[in-house]
Amino acid sequence: MFKTLTTTILFVLFLFNAAGAQTSPGSDSERKSFRPTKTQITSAQEMLKSGGSYSGPSDGKYNEEFRDSLKGFQMANGLEGSGKLDEATLGKLGIDLTDSQKGVKPAGASGGKRTVFRVNKDQISKAQETLKQKGLYSGAEDGKYSKGFRDSIKEFQSANGLRRSGSLNRATLEKLGIGLTESQSAIPVNPNDLATAGSKGSGKGRRVFRANPDQISSVQEMLAAKGVYSGAPTGKLDPATRSAIKEWQEGNSVKPTGTLNKETLVAMGIPLTDTQKEM
Repeated sequence: MFKTLTTTILFVLFLFNAAGAQTSPGSDSERKSFRPTKTQITSAQEMLKSGGSYSGPSDGKYNEEFRDSLKGFQMANGLEGSGKLDEATLGKLGIDLTDSQKGVKPAGASGGKRTVFRVNKDQISKAQETLKQKGLYSGAEDGKYSKGFRDSIKEFQSANGLRRSGSLNRATLEKLGIGLTESQSAIPVNPNDLATAGSKGSGKGRRVFRANPDQISSVQEMLAAKGVYSGAPTGKLDPATRSAIKEWQEGNSVKPTGTLNKETLVAMGIPLTDTQKEM
């Protein structure tokens, strides 16, 4: 009888341990859920807002309208309409993943806590001022990220052999000639921030942004309605059209180039092609 009791106890303990091993919350086999950062949510809100599918605040928080706009974007781009900002959706929106989301560790990391490179408000303001001097940015020097500021960073990075991340990483700050803090100096340049040969940001074979005839015609009609253009909607960038575009840019806080670049088309409310959105 004692032997039978002992066998029963051992069997119960075996079942208990097996169940615990399967449900242990700290086990290595447990799948971690993907979580976007507040900055990524804010960027997504700004991008969906620029596309006209979202009109709420860019506050880095989920709300019903934001979820609905995410669902619409996902379904229009062949993704599951979950309304969640997952990895695939961030990729379609062109928003970079963090190194931790990619599973990338910095050089010399030994499994401890990773040091994240962060810029301060003064550095962002200096970057905005520098990019404005270079004619790449026309917004406020307020030390805050905006879509226009991110686009100007990408343009600068493309021209300087850096990856088009739209973020002020160490490599970008150094190219801009902006000093690092002591703590930033201790963090090495991330190799992933440097463009590789043939990549989009390498400067080799870089695509030139061009407006198509339909967009030019729409601009000519809009400028004619505002009284700054008197020609016909020919779809061609002739001298009269360029002059009218420059006059419109001067009155709308856009760099007066007389050309239909991406910034001007967006400011005019003219839809971009999918290819243009990626440039």
